[in-house]
Amino acid sequence: MLAKFRTMTLELGFVLIIGAFLYLFLSGDQLTTFLPALLYSPQLLDVTTLFFSILLEAIPFVLIGVFFSALLQTFVRDETVRNWTPKHPLIAIPFATLLGFIFPVCECAIVPIVRRLIHKGMPVYVGMIFLLAGPIINPVVIAATYTAFPTDPQMVFYYY
Repeated sequence: MLAKFRTMTLELGFVLIIGAFLYLFLSGDQLTTFLPALLYSPQLLDVTTLFFSILLEAIPFVLIGVFFSALLQTFVRDETVRNWTPKHPLIAIPFATLLGFIFPVCECAIVPIVRRLIHKGMPVYVGMIFLLAGPIINPVVIAATYTAFPTDPQMVFYYY
C-alpha cells in the first residue's frame, strides 16, 4: 500500500514538473521576458560557477575512489571481507576507524570504496563508521589540508 502511494506521488510530481515546463515553453510572450532575466541573473551565475567548480574539483578524487573500488572488486573476494570484518560491534567500530587511517582517500573517494565493501559483505554500520571517520584521521587528508592552507596551519585543527 505504501509503495503504491509512493509511486503514485512520484508520478504526479513528474506530471506537474513536465506540465510547468510545457507551460513555460508554450507561453510565447512571457517566455521572452522571463527566461533571459532568469538565465542571466547574477545569483544564478554565481550558483552555476560554484556548482561547476566544486564538480571539477571533486571528479578526480571520485575517479580515484572508483579505481580503488574496482581493485577491491577484482582482487578481494567476498569471503575475505566478511572474514576480516569483526563480528562484534564494539570491536568492529575501532576496526572501521583504523581502516580509515589505512586507506589513503579523501571524503570524495571514500564513497565508492565503502559501497563496494558493503556489497562484498561488510556490515552497513561498519561501512558508515569507515565513511565518516576515514577522511578525518587519514594522514593523506591531513597533509592535503595543510598543503591547501600554507598560511593558515591552524586549518588542519579546525578540520577536526
